[in-house]
Amino acid sequence: MNRLRQIGFLKDNEGWEEYHRYVIRLFFYPKPSLVKEIQQERRRIGPSSNQIGVHLRCGGFLADVNEDTAMITPELLKTVPGRMKSLMNRSSLNENNSYFYLSTDSSLAAKLISDALQPIPIKSTNLYHRGHTSLGLGDDTTIKRALVELHLVSQSRSLLLTSASTFSQIVKWMSDSSQVDVINAPYTHTNATWGKRIA
Repeated sequence: MNRLRQIGFLKDNEGWEEYHRYVIRLFFYPKPSLVKEIQQERRRIGPSSNQIGVHLRCGGFLADVNEDTAMITPELLKTVPGRMKSLMNRSSLNENNSYFYLSTDSSLAAKLISDALQPIPIKSTNLYHRGHTSLGLGDDTTIKRALVELHLVSQSRSLLLTSASTFSQIVKWMSDSSQVDVINAPYTHTNATWGKRIA
């Protein structure tokens, strides 16, 4: 830390949290063509100043690409709309024009959340498709979607994240939000078939 401060990479009052934030932003900075798509999505979705971001890492049977490990389980998912409403009520945003930006690996979860919170707007990217970025399961389009989601959700004024998710941790490092709630969702074993795609 001292050396990084000496060379000017960090300010005197900055530590590991800021270091991670800067390095992650460098590592995950997309190529110019994807930056343009992210900017277009931002304009389509709405201003980040009105956005509350939510990242739900489901895994298990809920994920569009099934996994033998779950984080947000079906039981836990039922509690999420209430958590989202609570976060909105505690935020300083105007309820008349604020909205949720939802990033998730589960189309089922996205529909449940959208139905449960009507008429509150639940927005997501239309670019590429949900998938898995793990070796052997991911492809170029799922990786692009992950980068798009990472940048869009991290621009939120307030955040609701998944505790055991590395993606959620990266969102936190990239975000300037001072209001971050975390859903305690430890790893849970399931008998889902690894890599099976929901039709």
